Amino acid sequence: MGLRDIFKIVEHDDDKEVGGLSDYLPKTLVIATDFSSNAREAMQHAIEHFRSCIDTLVLVNIYGIPSISIGSPVTVKDILFQLSDEALEREENIAKEIIGNSRIRVEKHCEGGDVVKKLPSVLERYTKPLLVMGETGASEMEGVFHGSVASKVVAAIKNTPILLLPGLSVQRELKNLLYLSDINEEENLQNLNHLVAYAEKFGAKIHVAHISERNILLPSSVSAADRDLMPLYTETFPEVKFTYQNLNGVAPIDEQLRKIIRQEDIDMLYMVLKSDGFLNDVFSEKAAQKKAFYHKIPTICFRAD
Repeated sequence: MGLRDIFKIVEHDDDKEVGGLSDYLPKTLVIATDFSSNAREAMQHAIEHFRSCIDTLVLVNIYGIPSISIGSPVTVKDILFQLSDEALEREENIAKEIIGNSRIRVEKHCEGGDVVKKLPSVLERYTKPLLVMGETGASEMEGVFHGSVASKVVAAIKNTPILLLPGLSVQRELKNLLYLSDINEEENLQNLNHLVAYAEKFGAKIHVAHISERNILLPSSVSAADRDLMPLYTETFPEVKFTYQNLNGVAPIDEQLRKIIRQEDIDMLYMVLKSDGFLNDVFSEKAAQKKAFYHKIPTICFRAD
């Protein structure tokens, strides 16, 4: 089987609306909030972009419970629940102001526990969720000893796109989307339906930045397969426009990404995350979180089973 045949594994059903890609747009926005200004900005950003396709907005706050409160009668646990519920009510009022006359149902959910363990079960309750998280960025020391909540959540969530919104990112129309790809094109292409659906909805162009073991080990060499990838993208997803370029192994990846982001006026980054492999430092959940914060750009992460 040749590369062209491999890429045709991803087919479109012409009988479905928009080639079936509308099925990959979110129906539910799940906003994970800690009541910070950054979380509120993330909520506003997500609502503005996806209000026309969602029917439900869920505000979620999962708070930690101090160990000293376990087994206590009406104490810290009850107080924390009440505070969380009251804060969610304030966020609900703000969300309804942003939504305006749109017919979007707003729900609240608060509970105590480990956010990494609790969030997946919350997402399972809703149809086609997009998880939205504000990202403030962890310091290098924090990253070494603790990691960040965002990267841990991203590592735990599968088959649900996650939108990371860094603080101070500029809210703008989505016209240029950057997809960071690697050598596993067959696997990746089958996980691009969300990105292509976003591109078609917003009338955006997808810029593919391809990095592989080939490019790192032999930065001056581009294989015939790499040269043929551009038409394969366009043939598989004729609904949107693509550009294609290789990232070499000479300059650091983030420096090359910054150059592309400036040159192409990129509005959002999309990454299919990897659990292992040669490029784990590029495609891991921590790498995705750092890219979102470093480039101050909204980033959608997707991890398949």
